[in-house]
Amino acid sequence: MGILFTLACSMPVWTRMPAGRVALVAPIFIYTALAWLNCVAIETWESHGRRSIFRVALGLAGFALLAAAFCVWVQLPRSALLLTVAALSAGLLALLDRIRGRLGATTLRAAADLVLLTPLALLMRT
Repeated sequence: MGILFTLACSMPVWTRMPAGRVALVAPIFIYTALAWLNCVAIETWESHGRRSIFRVALGLAGFALLAAAFCVWVQLPRSALLLTVAALSAGLLALLDRIRGRLGATTLRAAADLVLLTPLALLMRT
C-alpha cells in the first residue's frame, strides 16, 4: 500500500517535469521505501512481533543522507532538502521502534503516520 501510494502521489510531478526528472529519482525512491517501512512498522507493532525495524530505519536514514549529500554536490538543493527531511522521518521511525513498549497501539500508529508528515516543513519554509 505504501509503495502504491507514494508512486501515485509522485506521478503528477513526474509528468510535469520532463527536464528535471533526474532530480526526482532519489526522492521518489526514498519516499517509497519510507512509506513501505511505515506500513511494515505498524504491522509489526500491532501484531506484537519481536521483529524490529530499527536497523532498517537507520539504514534508510543513512542512505537518504548520502543521497542528499550527493544532490548538494551536483547542485540539486531541492532534492537534497527533500532527502534530508526523509532521513529525519526514517530516524523518527527508528526512535518509535525503540520506545514502542511505552506507547499504546493507537498512539504508536498515529505517531508512525505523523513522522511521514515531516516533509510539510518544506512547505512552511518556501
